[in-house]
Amino acid sequence: MTKDLLLEIGTEELPSSAVYSAIEQIHKNSEKVLKNYRIGYEEINSYGSPRRIVLYIKDIKETQSPLSPRFLVLLRKMRMMKKVIPLKLLLVLLKQWGLI
Repeated sequence: MTKDLLLEIGTEELPSSAVYSAIEQIHKNSEKVLKNYRIGYEEINSYGSPRRIVLYIKDIKETQSPLSPRFLVLLRKMRMMKKVIPLKLLLVLLKQWGLI
């Protein structure tokens, strides 16, 4: 199930350069956070005025996407072997599988 999310932040009077920067930052950071937490959405829009910054996320999912089966298999194997995989190798595997 999906819903829309509207986040409105009230501010003191901001100069236009700060408003543009805030709009960009809230957009980029919200995309990054949602991707990191595997939360799906259809579209992100951000708006602003000197006294308001608004983030609107259309059709945001209510639950996280499940972890990749390959990643879960890797975790189980690591537990069974009681081995530690070097961090660099783990990062390479996660990138290959599109998890990061």
